[in-house]
Amino acid sequence: MSAKKRSKIIWDALATEYYSEIHKTTRNFDKIIRHNVLKLVKKLHANGLYFDLGGGRGLVEELYKKDNVSIVIGDFSVPMMRTRNESFSSTSQIQMDAFKMPFRANIFDGVFSFLGDPYALQEVFGGVLRILKPNGFFLLTLPSKIWAENLRPFLGVELNETRFITRDGKLVNIPSFVFGTVDLRVTLLDVGFKKVKAGEWQSLNLISKEEFSKDILTSARNLGISPENLPLITYALAWKGGI
Repeated sequence: MSAKKRSKIIWDALATEYYSEIHKTTRNFDKIIRHNVLKLVKKLHANGLYFDLGGGRGLVEELYKKDNVSIVIGDFSVPMMRTRNESFSSTSQIQMDAFKMPFRANIFDGVFSFLGDPYALQEVFGGVLRILKPNGFFLLTLPSKIWAENLRPFLGVELNETRFITRDGKLVNIPSFVFGTVDLRVTLLDVGFKKVKAGEWQSLNLISKEEFSKDILTSARNLGISPENLPLITYALAWKGGI
């Protein structure tokens, strides 16, 4: 079985529980992303077309539902997309491979990829650049490298893999590519983006000690800092050049 087919089987199986409180680390990440994204991209252009890459439930749709835009949600897993809470007539869905995006060039005003670590590779970044309109933007969030470096080796997991424990106690590993902010910025510039802003988000006062997942507490303890001060999300906001 190919690695890609195996990943799809895992994501399809995770769909029924991925957004539940069972997966506390992902819920912690999600809370931080929701808090910060609208500070970076406050509003979308009226009548614009935006792509939610690996969108699953459709966070872009949820965050920007008041804006008069059209959104395409693309995901490898159909069951993940079936978890959507809301449905808007201006949103469409497509099952697709991030490495083979089925769109013509220069079509989207913006591309979002929240927790896009399963496919955070140059080949995908190049595909995003191709489908963006001139001056379009790409907003990417990933688990932070410092969090991963201080957790995954202690779990016996490769740095570019993550581990899920399913509801029935089964361990599954899937790709999870992480970057430091400098390396992420350089990688996106090398692909062809003209301007890149990269940084990290901490939880600060967003998450109480009781809410933190065991994996976040373990990483913070191994690093010798409080979980509130541990960078948990790495982000990049990158722009394509104009004509």
